[in-house]
Amino acid sequence: MRIFARLPVAALVAVLSLAVLTGAASALRSLEVNPSGRLTRFIREMRITGGGFEISVDVTFKGTWNRVIAKRREAVVGRITEARTANCRVTRPAGATCEVEIRVEPRMPISKLYAGFTGTLPNIGGIKTDQSMPVDVTISNPSPVSCLYAGEVGVGEFGNPIEGEMITESGLSFVSGEMTCSTSPLFLAGAAAAEPRQTITLL
Repeated sequence: MRIFARLPVAALVAVLSLAVLTGAASALRSLEVNPSGRLTRFIREMRITGGGFEISVDVTFKGTWNRVIAKRREAVVGRITEARTANCRVTRPAGATCEVEIRVEPRMPISKLYAGFTGTLPNIGGIKTDQSMPVDVTISNPSPVSCLYAGEVGVGEFGNPIEGEMITESGLSFVSGEMTCSTSPLFLAGAAAAEPRQTITLL
């Protein structure tokens, strides 16, 4: 009797194990980006606040998308190899001027890391990425004061095909600079149109 009583339990365990393995395999499926390759994002008037100042600056990011992305957190989605800034404007303090540099170079790119997706599988509505960003801010009022901040920036790529991206969260920490630099976190906000418009599909 004991032997026959154990058989259904063993079968149930086997079925549950198979279901878990199948679910894990589904969770680990990959995403395909088409077309892969070139990535360009232009943010008009990216807002930078904190440290006693409010400024805005135009930013152009250039880099590449990977063709296949593992659907797991921190998988590399692509890389930013170039960041150009222009038209830095100060809202506060009045009368000050500014310069902003986002430190990136091709041999030391900023990695865009997978952080999740929007929509309901198999339909992908967009993806979320994280990228570490070192930002050097110089405020002249009247003498220039340069302060370096760095940290992880959350970015939402919305639409499928991707229509654009939006900085969804940030809180850059003070890294180095002059004694008059504020050690308060720096916050970024802005939105960009996507070029080209990549389509994301579940493999």
